[in-house]
Amino acid sequence: MKRFYILIVVLSILSIISCASVKFKPEEIDPWLVTISGDKSATINVDGKWSDPESEGVMGWGEGTVFQNGNKLSGTIGSYDLKGVVSGGIVYLAFYTKGRVYYTARLEMIERGVLAGKYFDADDREQKKGYDTKFNITYL
Repeated sequence: MKRFYILIVVLSILSIISCASVKFKPEEIDPWLVTISGDKSATINVDGKWSDPESEGVMGWGEGTVFQNGNKLSGTIGSYDLKGVVSGGIVYLAFYTKGRVYYTARLEMIERGVLAGKYFDADDREQKKGYDTKFNITYL
């Protein structure tokens, strides 16, 4: 019985350590953006006010403002702060708040004023398993 309790304690400690080491922190966003995007010059401009056309009440991203300076992006969407880059015609974003990155996204302008692509859980840094998402510009 004593061995069982020791095993539970050891597994609990390992679980806590592994969760703490996976956390994607805001100070890691810039190096991640350079790595994931290839850091090319922007060929599109996404400066403006954007909203999630699927938002209903508390579901969805909500709306916010994106500021573009060269290929660098900043702003807010819903309750998240944004940091990102436009690399060629692809937008890479990190959604963060309170010292933690929660999601990332890879989007393309599929038509004027419409960004579509995938969002990813923050622990999927290679952006392999994504979920469909879309944003419409509401004001330039």
